[in-house]
This record gives sequence, C-alpha cells and structure tokens, in this order.
Amino acid sequence: MPWITAFFLVGFVRVIESQEKCNSGWFGERCQFQCHCSSCDPTGQCKENKCAVGWFGYKCQYRDLISSIATPNASVVSYSPWLDGDDLTCYVNEAIKNVVVTLWKQVNFQWIRLAVSDPNVVDKFNLHFEKVDILNKRYECSRQRFHLLNSRVVEIRCDMDELFDRIVLEGEGVTSLCSINVNGGRNVAMKQPTEQTSTNGTNVASNAVDGNSDSNFNHGSCTLTNNETDTSPTWTLTFDEPMIVNSFEIITRDCQPGYWDLDCKKTCDTRCPTSCSVVDGSCTTRCLGYTDAPLCTKECPPNKWGVNCRENCSDRCANRFCNNLDGSCTSGCNGYSDPPYCTQACTNGRYGLNCASPCIETCPDCESCMEEDNKLKGTYFGIGFGVCAVCILVILIFGVIYIKVIHRRYNICKQCVIWCTGDHDGVEVKPTDAEPINGSANVDIGSLSTDRTTTTNISTSASGRSIIDGYDVLQGGVNSDPYDMYRPCPPIQRST
Repeated sequence: MPWITAFFLVGFVRVIESQEKCNSGWFGERCQFQCHCSSCDPTGQCKENKCAVGWFGYKCQYRDLISSIATPNASVVSYSPWLDGDDLTCYVNEAIKNVVVTLWKQVNFQWIRLAVSDPNVVDKFNLHFEKVDILNKRYECSRQRFHLLNSRVVEIRCDMDELFDRIVLEGEGVTSLCSINVNGGRNVAMKQPTEQTSTNGTNVASNAVDGNSDSNFNHGSCTLTNNETDTSPTWTLTFDEPMIVNSFEIITRDCQPGYWDLDCKKTCDTRCPTSCSVVDGSCTTRCLGYTDAPLCTKECPPNKWGVNCRENCSDRCANRFCNNLDGSCTSGCNGYSDPPYCTQACTNGRYGLNCASPCIETCPDCESCMEEDNKLKGTYFGIGFGVCAVCILVILIFGVIYIKVIHRRYNICKQCVIWCTGDHDGVEVKPTDAEPINGSANVDIGSLSTDRTTTTNISTSASGRSIIDGYDVLQGGVNSDPYDMYRPCPPIQRST
C-alpha cells in the first residue's frame, strides 16, 4: 500500500510575485510559497524583517542546515546574535581566529551566507571543510567565489564533489560576524501539479506537496493509493518549467499501531503490542513522566517527575508536589514567590506559601523571616518556628520585668494582684494566694485581713471584672494599663 506524506525537491526557480489573495501563511501566483516569518505581507516579505528559526534568504524560503557553532580559540558569551535571523545583531570579538560550523546532516555544499558589521571585511573569509567522522582531514574550498548582496552581506560558493557536515571559517571577517546561514535549498515541489494512478478515500496526490510534513495518517496530510485494485501504483510530480534538482526527500507515514518495518508487516513484541519502534520493533525503555515503560500509562506520583519518574520534586515545591514532565511546582512554593518555577526567594519580612504570610510584629527580625532563612525548607520550618518562639519568650520576660519596675515606681504593693476601684478598700493577696480566676469560682478569703474583714464569693462578671463582697475589682495583670483606672492598694494589716 504505497503512500507519501511529503515530497521535497531542492533546486532553483524563478520567483513570481503574488497575483491573487492567498490563505494566511501562503503567497505567490498560485499561493505555492509558504511563509516562514511570524507574519508575511501579501508578497511574502516578513513584516518584522526577520525569518523564523531554521529559515533565511530571499523571502525566508531557504532552509538553514546549521546545527551548532563553536569558536575553539576564543571564549564567546553567546552565539545567538549569529543565529537569530537578524543581520543587525552582531558579536564583534578581535580574539576570534576561526569559527567551526557543524551541520545537522552531511550535504553537498552549495553556498554559505555571511553578514558582518564592518563592510571593510565582508570578503575577508577563507573556507575549508571537514567530516565529523574523519578527524584531522581538511578539504579546501574549490573555486571559492564571493557574491555581494550588499555592503555587509556576502554569499560564498564552492564547487565540492563530496558530502560534508562541518565548515571552518577563517580570516579577518570572523571578528565582525552578525549572521551565519548554510544553504539547505528550498522546496520547489510545493503546490506543483501531481497525480497518482489510484486514490484510497480522500488521500489525494496533492497531499504530498501541501507543505505539511505531519506523518500521522489520521491527520489527513498523506497520499494513499488503492492496494486492492492498483497493482502498479505510481505517484507523479510535474514542474511548470525545467528545474536543476539538487536533492529530494520523501517522508512516509508511520506504520499502524502494532506493526513495524519498511512494509509495516512485522508485529510488535507482546510487551509493547501497540507502541514499538517502526525502525527495529524494539519496545520503549524510558517514559518521560511515567513509571511503567514501555506502556507509559502510569503517571509519576505527586513528589516525583522526569524519565521513569527518577527525579524528586524540589523541596521548594509546597508539599513537594510537582509536574511529572518538567518538575515545576504545581501547588505553590515554600519560601518563594514565583510559582511554578520557585526561583525568587521571599523578601525580608515575608515567609510561607508563595511568600504570602508576613512575619509577626513581635518578631520582625526573626531568622525565619530573614532573607537567608525564609525558604522554610522541610524541617527548617520547625527550626524557624522555634527561633521565633524564643524571640517571643524573651520579649515576655522583659515585659514582666518592666511591669514590676513600674509597680514599684507607682508605689503599688508588691504582693497586690487585685486592685481597688474608686474609693473602695484594696485587698492584698500573697503571690501564693493569687490563683487565676477563670469563669465563676468560690474562693475563701477569710485568711486575708482588710479594714472590712469578710468571707465572700468571687465571681467573674460579664465585663471581665471580679466581684468581691459587692465591690467591683479587677484581677491583677488583666488590664493593660491598670494605673489609670485603679488606685494603689493601701497599707493592710495581715491577720495572724
């Protein structure tokens, strides 16, 4: 059952301007050219004057073959200015002596495009070629030629009869580079006339040149002939005019689930009956975010993530819950303010989940709320809480000392814990007698001596004050400022 997902031919054609309105993402006389910018105008020009990653050249129609770049003899902070598709972003460094460009596959080299910041060095380049699998062998550029596109951009061509995957740039021009692009050709088969000897369903011949390389048959972008009636299936592409074709690429669809090999007639192993490799039939041994390779159906537990769930969620994640695929925190951050990434520590004075909690006023400088200790990692939370509790205890001790000093200053009897109100007589109680009163209680104060010796009930009124023998008095220590409301206890003779 022959099928084709996409067909690419690399060659050279005359570009025709758009003469009709095309669907979004297309332009040209028959809308046969695909836009490779974030947004194209009707003629195919990029509105931002910048091609998408992996594309370059006239109206961004040429594929870029660069896989990586290196400068063996100089330290470069970033190669991004050379690969961002913008000829105005440059990296100038006098220390650079050569630039090694590695391609993503071995190709028959056609030309390289270089942009520089200094027009005086636009043609100061020498090229030679290498092969990744053959070390220490140099292939010189044959008949090196320069084609100046403008004062800062040049195309360099070589006549090479072998396949290479590494290009080495030398010369004064490497110190002034802005852009590097290696020509991978362009798809001249796009939207060209096609036909096939039979058709299965709606899988017509033109699907192979529609610009969509999706190999999933169910997505409707593949061709398919009728294998029951067509004994010699053929698919044909016809050009409008003669082409010089450099290479061609055919993308076929995957096998149906459960099968593999070129003709998709071999069945998958019983361990992975529906998900084996179409190349060799092997089962998957690793799953990203799942625990049960090769099936890959059971997600990681909440505190695990990664390939076969081997990674632990960060202690920065609340409850150590994280995304099973990338480890980002799913329930907020402990001591960090930027979920789900949790990289920004709380500022001083805040702590807890997403830094939402302010430190208590009585402990503004506790270590648990300081910049270095506000992360509340695991058991560190308990340590921070303990430190804060110590702070509170110290403050309370100093508060008690302060109150005792004030008591002496106002000549309040040292043993008085119940103050008098108005002109009523005070009652002196020893510290050992000064039990706290909670709710209603009957207390025998007959052992106490006042100018009105009595034994009575003590109860707590709705206002929170205690009633002794009909007189309204207050428990010592309850009121925050008793000196303004109650006079000091008068001297009292204690009974023997």
